[in-house]
Amino acid sequence: MEKRKFYVMCGLPGSGKSTWARKHFADKLPIVSRDEVRFKLVREDEDYFSHEDEVFIQFINEIAEWSLQHDVVIDATHINRGSRRKLLNALTFKCGENIEVYFIWMNMLLATCKERNMLREGRARVPDEALANMWNRMQIPHKSEYGKPIIKGIWFVEE
Repeated sequence: MEKRKFYVMCGLPGSGKSTWARKHFADKLPIVSRDEVRFKLVREDEDYFSHEDEVFIQFINEIAEWSLQHDVVIDATHINRGSRRKLLNALTFKCGENIEVYFIWMNMLLATCKERNMLREGRARVPDEALANMWNRMQIPHKSEYGKPIIKGIWFVEE
């Protein structure tokens, strides 16, 4: 069986992950967005993270379902090793180890992310304090960060 490829977007809110993914993959591969999953499950009057476990499970299930027939683009922040490890553990559990992972790191300045974030409305806009905290926790992906040899490449997207 051919290895299934996962293209994992990584970067702050406002770094251009979703826009870049649509521009480069929309006509070719399914894009599974964690925000889209979240906004289907969380009402406007609920806290953004109020259904986090359910959001993650549904996110992984949608990725796994698409992966039965396609390579998949995975759109979420994945800004540190812990979040990427959680994703890869879930993917190998759900999809097996016959996968290849390519991280796409959106290497953008915090100021750029803040400017773009200011243009967002409603739940799509991330509080400035949360954005700054995420910036401080960022860790650039590295092929060796996951114990299994499934990470095949890291692409850096610059401004």
